[in-house]
Amino acid sequence: MRLDAPSGRTLDFVADGDALTLDVPTWAELDGLSPTSWTARSSAVQKLSAVLSTCALTLRLTTRGKVFLELGAKVRPNWFARLAGLGPVRLKSPVIGLFFRR
Repeated sequence: MRLDAPSGRTLDFVADGDALTLDVPTWAELDGLSPTSWTARSSAVQKLSAVLSTCALTLRLTTRGKVFLELGAKVRPNWFARLAGLGPVRLKSPVIGLFFRR
């Protein structure tokens, strides 16, 4: 499966059993793929994590081979995800700042 990014790049999902991985080359690329407001970003993450959990799938977003966001089935939420009510989501610290960008 492929995703066309606003920059014109094509990003590929890689499936491995019940996990999907999407390698995002830059933070700017990730920012371009996400909604522009906190409310819209939060809602999108909640809906996506609910769908993935229902289908027993996990989505991992990586950059340079390191996981920075994980959501879906079998994911224990971290403190920020619990505080924001995002559901089964684990975010690395640098990604939290993206939620507050416009």
